Amino acid sequence: RRIASIGPYDALIVGGTVRDLWMGENQTPDVDIATNAPVSVLEQHFPVHDIGRSKDFGIVVVAHRGFSFDVANFRSEEGYSDRRRPDKVSIVHSFEQDSRRRDFTINAIGIDGAGTIFDHHGGIDDIRRRVIRTVGRAQERFQEDALRLIRAVRFAARFGFELEAETEDAIRQQAPSIRDLSAERVREELFKAAKSGGRALALFIRKLDQVGLLQPILPELKALQGLKHDLRHHPEGHVYEHVLAAVEASPSRDGVENLAVLFHDLGKATTLGHKENGQPTYHGHEAAGVPLFDEIAKRVKFSNDDADAIRLSISQHMHGHRLDVLSDRLQLKLRQDPHWPVLRNTIYSDEKARLHL
Repeated sequence: RRIASIGPYDALIVGGTVRDLWMGENQTPDVDIATNAPVSVLEQHFPVHDIGRSKDFGIVVVAHRGFSFDVANFRSEEGYSDRRRPDKVSIVHSFEQDSRRRDFTINAIGIDGAGTIFDHHGGIDDIRRRVIRTVGRAQERFQEDALRLIRAVRFAARFGFELEAETEDAIRQQAPSIRDLSAERVREELFKAAKSGGRALALFIRKLDQVGLLQPILPELKALQGLKHDLRHHPEGHVYEHVLAAVEASPSRDGVENLAVLFHDLGKATTLGHKENGQPTYHGHEAAGVPLFDEIAKRVKFSNDDADAIRLSISQHMHGHRLDVLSDRLQLKLRQDPHWPVLRNTIYSDEKARLHL
């Protein structure tokens, strides 16, 4: 549909909003609009704001009927010297040209005001086939921005899709480049994955490992692989599998709560011991896990508040096995802590994974 009262210009809702609408979801809070209407024309009809020099690249925020929309001109991008931002941006005149720069086919779909779908790369077919596939050559898309390596895995985990073969091969080949990403961008992807729920986060971790990304992103978690558990207390048999089972058991969609579950047993990587009957033990792992988490928090720059909440869950989660025998004073102290909901979810998920609930 033409933009109302602006003449012969096109506007489409694009990206995640269209994908989620097609899939029957409603999780995308932001609506992105792509158009061939120049910014000067938009300014004549709507309150327009720019962020920094974004207007120079044809990107503005439009306020309309109490909502704000990110509106961008159709554009092409060339060269990514820093593997994040394009060296050159050019305004183009069609969504078909604009869609070529987008990351994955499921994110390269547009819809106009009349409900007409514009899908130039088979994104809808890929949704039906339940696969994540890049727009164009996978090697090129990932060389442009290494964050797309993690995003591909996150989308696959969130929707329960498979990675298309060429896309998965390219991720494996370029996995070492993940170390060039800024801490803030990695942290944002971890939180987005965690906010998709426990099952999606556990699948995200499994898929990261499958394509060689777990070691460079979370080596502390990778170190839990191969460590055995006493089957009498942990039917999962291994520490790593217990952690993922606990994450899957989490009913939360809070990012901090789910990451706390993910990290609650990090200390078992450094505390392996054996009883006389040969069963493995991990005495003191809750205390040993805190400095290991601190390495993660420092590396990806967790906020102080988020880090404090996760530290509490790591250091105190073993009380879940004996809350009823704790002194009233200690119980009250834990329950009055502002991060008690995070600890409570960790205790619940840990116990659920061990089939104690």
